[in-house]
Amino acid sequence: KSVDYATSGMYRLLENLLQWSQQQSGKIKYKPRTIFFEEMEMEILQNFQVPAKLKGININFQYDPRIHFFADQDAIAMVLRNLVDNAIKFTPDGGNILIKAKMNATDFTITLTDNGVGIPSHKLPYIFDISNDKSTKGTQGEKGTGLGLMLCKELVESNKGHISVESLVGRGTSFNITLPMTEHKSTILN
Repeated sequence: KSVDYATSGMYRLLENLLQWSQQQSGKIKYKPRTIFFEEMEMEILQNFQVPAKLKGININFQYDPRIHFFADQDAIAMVLRNLVDNAIKFTPDGGNILIKAKMNATDFTITLTDNGVGIPSHKLPYIFDISNDKSTKGTQGEKGTGLGLMLCKELVESNKGHISVESLVGRGTSFNITLPMTEHKSTILN
């Protein structure tokens, strides 16, 4: 099963490289639509249930099932895949990952929090910048390229959003994705 996870990791790396090259060449055609957050939960569980189980990591969700937002589904799904993959990589066996989604008066926020190894404060300013190769090995020696987080930033910004990170070494990391909300974009259905 660890071979399957390694294979899926290589697939995600190739997917990131392809997405990044298309992003840089302007070949990506964004197709925003209404997305129910429940769709994101199903995709995450489908992609990461096995690797999380291998490390004994619990992935939990907290959101109102009526929540939906307006964005390019492929872009936001790729962002979440990269963030969950990193959370699993940097969370020790038996850890927890919590993914929350909520609506505020002006925006929609997805927060992904883990209780992993955390990121040193001197690395935080460069976390989304591939030109500063600050990639760190995961808890089981997993390697990273730094491309995933840079791509996350570009994809979130392409959807007129913002991504930020907070972290404490030994306590964990929290990524926040904020997407704009307008009358015709993010709402809660009654």
